[in-house]
Amino acid sequence: MVRNRKNSSPLLRFRSAIKIVFFFVFVCGAGMGYVWQKNQIYELGKKKKKMEETLEVLKRGNRDKENARDHMETSSMVRIKVDELGLDLIEPSQNQILYLKELGPESPLSTSIGTGKSSAGDMRAGR
Repeated sequence: MVRNRKNSSPLLRFRSAIKIVFFFVFVCGAGMGYVWQKNQIYELGKKKKKMEETLEVLKRGNRDKENARDHMETSSMVRIKVDELGLDLIEPSQNQILYLKELGPESPLSTSIGTGKSSAGDMRAGR
């Protein structure tokens, strides 16, 4: 049997209204959260792009400074600076220049100073 709505309790009507309000608040909150997150993603994207541009500018500046430094380290530029500053420096003669050989991947103990063919075990044995 169907009840008449006029006879239903006011508590039942109030409960339905509360459910609708909570549902509306939930949907609005979810929508606002979605929009806020999309805005945060957009802002972070702009910030990332700006930082990448700054990085490229800094890299370009470093390359320019490295090229300028390389140019200043050339022997002709050093000679020009020595002449400008009046340091009275001259290039060393060939017998004053000492060339150092770079050691290979072998360890210093693997060859003997005298023969160049002894192994590390021979050096430890005193041979």
